[in-house]
Amino acid sequence: MSRYEGTTNPTTTNDSANGYVVGSVVTNTATNSTFVCNNNTTSSAVWKTIPRFPFFYWSAVANGNPTTGQIINGSFLGTRTGGYPTYFGTPNYWVQITNATGGQTNRIEWIIPGFDFTKDFRYSVCFFQNGGSSSQADGVQFGVGGSSTFTSNSGTANNSLCFQYNTFTNNNMQFYQNGSAVGVLKTFSDSGSNYYNQWVLAQMVVRRVGSTRVAYIINGGQPQVTAVGYVCTSWTPGGQYIFVGARTGASSTDHYVQYVTLEYI
Repeated sequence: MSRYEGTTNPTTTNDSANGYVVGSVVTNTATNSTFVCNNNTTSSAVWKTIPRFPFFYWSAVANGNPTTGQIINGSFLGTRTGGYPTYFGTPNYWVQITNATGGQTNRIEWIIPGFDFTKDFRYSVCFFQNGGSSSQADGVQFGVGGSSTFTSNSGTANNSLCFQYNTFTNNNMQFYQNGSAVGVLKTFSDSGSNYYNQWVLAQMVVRRVGSTRVAYIINGGQPQVTAVGYVCTSWTPGGQYIFVGARTGASSTDHYVQYVTLEYI
């Protein structure tokens, strides 16, 4: 098997006439994408993308304490009710960000040296919040590409790109760029019922389409829906900070997080 590196993706002309064999591997260093040759027929070569493992992965089940594991300069501001997850006794497969007390603005954040937020990427967060009405919580937020810590969560002006589920009185969702609300404020399509009392997988996907860069959110609730999108061509990432947080405001809802992943796509 032969391995090659370049700054473009392999095409049908990367074939046997050019020295490629079935099983050859090509990595596009400009996009961090890797391909394997399935067929090296002249002028009709077939290349398939090799799925990449996440660049960053934190799991409550595996890591327990959110400042340990595959984490660099991790910090945690939140509650520790029930301790960290354990493999013995009664396991807790999550870390609690807030408890049922008002006025909390808590978060887990990391700095991920080496990750390039100017490339296409996906940031995934699995979270849970108790409740059943719009008066139960201010909501969950997560963000990427900050130049410093997210002291005010989505409102932090640190050249980051953030997203927030507002679940206190309005049941809507909003992108934030460099501390300011941007894009279209979108109302929950189902009055918020998919965001309470069940684990939700939310994915922030940022990718370039031609000369335009687009960010959008995919929600893994029941059913799965695309929530909102935002053209972020003007966004210049400030650094490698990422976070997931929650706020309770005057309400009293528990918030939990189960895992966080960050990967190129």
